Amino acid sequence: MLMKLMYKLFSISITLLLAVPIGISTNKIEISDEELNIVTINIAQYPRYAGCDETFDVIFHYVWESNNTIYKFNCTELTLEEVMGCGKRPLSNKNFDLLVVGASFDSFYRDAKDPKIQENIKEFLVNGGGYIGVCAGTVFATQGYKTPNRIYKKFMNQRVLKIADVYINCDLYGEAQYEFKLGGNIGINQGLLPIEKRVVRNNSIPVFLEYSSDVINITYGGGPGMYVANASDPNLGEITPLLIINEELMQTKPVHWFRKGLLPGWVPFKKVKTDIEGQYGAIATKYGEGRVVIFTSHPEIQLILNGTIKEYIGRSTGYGIKFPFPRAVFSWTGTPMNMSYNWWIHRRTAAWIAGVSDEDLPPCNELMAFVDKPQFRFGFHEFYFEGEGLIYGYGDEEYYNNSSSISKPSYETAKQIVDWVGMTVVAGNITVDGYAENSDRMEFYVDNVLQYTDTKQPFEWTLNNGNLSGFHTLEVRSYDEYDNYAFDGSEFFFINI
Repeated sequence: MLMKLMYKLFSISITLLLAVPIGISTNKIEISDEELNIVTINIAQYPRYAGCDETFDVIFHYVWESNNTIYKFNCTELTLEEVMGCGKRPLSNKNFDLLVVGASFDSFYRDAKDPKIQENIKEFLVNGGGYIGVCAGTVFATQGYKTPNRIYKKFMNQRVLKIADVYINCDLYGEAQYEFKLGGNIGINQGLLPIEKRVVRNNSIPVFLEYSSDVINITYGGGPGMYVANASDPNLGEITPLLIINEELMQTKPVHWFRKGLLPGWVPFKKVKTDIEGQYGAIATKYGEGRVVIFTSHPEIQLILNGTIKEYIGRSTGYGIKFPFPRAVFSWTGTPMNMSYNWWIHRRTAAWIAGVSDEDLPPCNELMAFVDKPQFRFGFHEFYFEGEGLIYGYGDEEYYNNSSSISKPSYETAKQIVDWVGMTVVAGNITVDGYAENSDRMEFYVDNVLQYTDTKQPFEWTLNNGNLSGFHTLEVRSYDEYDNYAFDGSEFFFINI
């Protein structure tokens, strides 16, 4: 078996070396004598330091049609070098329409000490590029703190971009505790709590114009409130509020500071203070010619409604920060909504920033497609043998050796193969598992050729690998009521055994 696998790998490598792919780009197609324009919105994403930043790769796997035009997103994670305007795919108006900066404070706490990052982002915006900020990415875009009376506030004010004319209101010992106090043992139906916001409809900024309710709940992770700063930079545009924070968390969803009581144990003695009700929860503005939209909470993170808070003594937060002493943490347990419940916010925002006309923006609905198997995300490369996933990352040699595939190669050989190709390897047949939301149909594609359509959940397709060798793309597509579709997939290395 080992010799057979290595022979196939050698044969495939020679073929790949001899093959020279030719890329073809077009902006028009013809279907049944009807000519359709194709518009691609190229999104640059700041390096994905936070786990929820990975979600954008799925959110923007989305295609919609309106007025004889097919719109699609193309999201690319940049390196720090590329954010500075260098490298293979530099952040520039030639390469990208907008930049997305997600939840990690590394984006300015650590990175923005290099002036090239700020200079290139500002140049990108002045010349017409766009910006979406979420939570930390929002803080990065603002003027910082009006009164930097603590060391951490002074430090942050030295790092912010100042591309939006707003100050932030977020105290390390106040609002930020709704992140730091989240318990590390997150179980079923648990996660970050929601925050209610009032929708401000504005005909000039149509992101929420078609949304049917006057309020919306969005996942909250300790983000700030915002208010007008009246800074003097001539590149700063007028502030247009999109969402207003509609509740004071210390009143509606309080968490507490604890101290040791007279008897053994810990007791709450005061609420964590918040004061962001009535402040901006999302705004739209411009910097130079570039459109900027920033959110203080997380449309990309799964929403959990109708929950309850339970406080207990623990040592870590849900973000993996280890504390050297016991402290009060909390859990939020409720009813999870679909992952894509609020994803339309990011899709409509990105489309509007990129200049898509108001009537052509994507709808305010859920839609998601996801490949559960074979796995290819999160830096893990699997080795599948006749449908069984035998390597998920490394350190699982005992599981591999005890698996049911008798004829599989050795663990060392499988690991060498995965290391050699640098991606998930599929040897033999496999059942492809797909997950979809708000869809009753999933299509399965190999190299952009439709192979199978499943109309019943759970969506799956058995790939009988009779002739696939080398690198091939595997993709799933799920469709909504408008025939728009979300897609997911990747390139895999196939071995026909």
